[in-house]
Formats: sequence, structure tokens, C-alpha cells
Amino acid sequence: MTELLLSLEQFVLGFDIKIAIDILIVSFLVYIFLFLIKQTNSFPVLGGFLIILFLYAGADFFDFNLTRKILSFIATFLVIILVVVFRQELRRFFELFAVFGKNIFYRRRKFLRPDITNALIQSIDYLVNKKIGALIIIPGNQPIDSHLSGGYYLNGVISMPLILSIFDPTSPGHDGAIIIENNAIKKFAVHLPLAEEIKKIGALGTRHRAGLGISEKTDALVIIVSEERGEASIAYQGTLRKIPDSVYLQNIISAFIKEKFPEEKRKWHDFISHNFWLKFFSLILSLILWIAFISG
Repeated sequence: MTELLLSLEQFVLGFDIKIAIDILIVSFLVYIFLFLIKQTNSFPVLGGFLIILFLYAGADFFDFNLTRKILSFIATFLVIILVVVFRQELRRFFELFAVFGKNIFYRRRKFLRPDITNALIQSIDYLVNKKIGALIIIPGNQPIDSHLSGGYYLNGVISMPLILSIFDPTSPGHDGAIIIENNAIKKFAVHLPLAEEIKKIGALGTRHRAGLGISEKTDALVIIVSEERGEASIAYQGTLRKIPDSVYLQNIISAFIKEKFPEEKRKWHDFISHNFWLKFFSLILSLILWIAFISG
């Protein structure tokens, strides 16, 4: 207890701008890591590793020799196990840095014009009423190309006739997805990775599993039309939701565009309030790490 109080006193007395920047950088790294863990629902796996670390610390403190030796053997391969288990999360971790740097130096354009959005919604309503399957991807800030396979470049202006012709059941590319970028259909007949969380799919088909799969790996917004049920769904951040009507879809797309491609820069209080508790926890954890490993 005395050592802890001395560390806190040393931290307070020696605190300066250099330490603050150091802690903020670590907080940023911790936040991105926890954010990805939250998105991919990997907290149980992370919790298992933390339990092993706490057990090892307890065994070392109380001098439990057998437990310490077994856990030290496991800890030897812990880094390799973490890389294998969290390989997708680590990939997205580094992708987020690339996106962060890109957003600093390049001004992002507004993603969809209102007339383009209306054409998209009208097309989806028609596909739902006619029970024609469709898969539409609207990328967010994270790159998606590395997760795609197949497909053909089109760069066609979005219109209802074009969308309906692509998803016509007699069209060779109707089973694939279309990628929408910069008010145009960039590619069509694209194949997507299948979702790993099969339980979320239930009785739904491969089209829903593919849409959910790309939403697990990126921040893209995915619109899925089921030809069996004649209904539309949204896949986003690894979750599936049914679309009750076109107004709901309009609101979802508008909110997505506003979040990913804001016309104005966010105010500082908006930045802080978004995922506040996750950011607060990351900051507190970084403070604890600094006191434990640097100040102590």
C-alpha cells in the first residue's frame, strides 16, 4: 500500500505535458483494441486470457510453485495464441490506423446524393415486392477490397433500371453483391466472406450469411433482400435487423452517411460522448499502466 501511495505521489508531482501525451497515445491504442473486441464479440476469449494472467500473478505472489510452472509454460505460447485467435482483429487494428491517417490528409466526399439514395430505396422496395434477391454494400471508412473476391468493375451511375437489371434472376451476376461508392455502382457480382457467427443466421440463407460476414470484418452497411421471404434486412457491425418499411431504411442510410461522412467536423464534445465509457475505461487503464510500469 505504501509503494502504491508513493507511486501516486511521484506521478502527481512529476506530471507534465510529455506524460499526458504518452498516456493519451496509449489510451488511443487501448481504445481501438477494445473497440474491435466489442465489435467482434470477443470479450469472452479476452476474459479467458485475463483470467490466466491473474492466476499467474496470484500464483507468483503466494508462491504456488506447481501452478506457476504450468501457467508460465502456457504464457510462453500466449503471444502466438493471441495472434492466431485475434488475427482478424489485429488486421482491422492496423487498418484503422491507415483510415485514421487518410482522414487527416484527405477530405472525404459526401457518399450518396439524395436523388441517388431515393433511387436505391425505390429499387429495394421493388425487389422486396417482387421477391427478387439482392445484396448491396455501402462501404464505410474501412477498406473492404481485401475481403472481396470475383466481381466486375462497372462504375455505373446508380439508377433503378441498372439495379434491377443486375439483380434480374436471369442475369449471370444476380447472386453476387454490388458495391456502391461515390454515387456509383463500383462493382457487381462480387463474392463476400461468410459470417462466422452461424447462430445469428438461423434459418436464413447464404445471402444473409455473406452480408453478415462482411459486416463482421468491416464497418460497411449491408442491405439484403430475401427472395424466399420477400423482405429486406440490414447487416451492420455484425448484427442483423429487419427493415419494416422504406422510411426506416431511409433513416438508417442517412444516419450511416452522417456518421461516416459528416459534412462538418465533429465538435469536441461529440467526439468525447461517442463510446464515452469505453474511452474512459481506456484512459483509466492507461493511467494504471503508466503508474505500474513507469512511475513505479
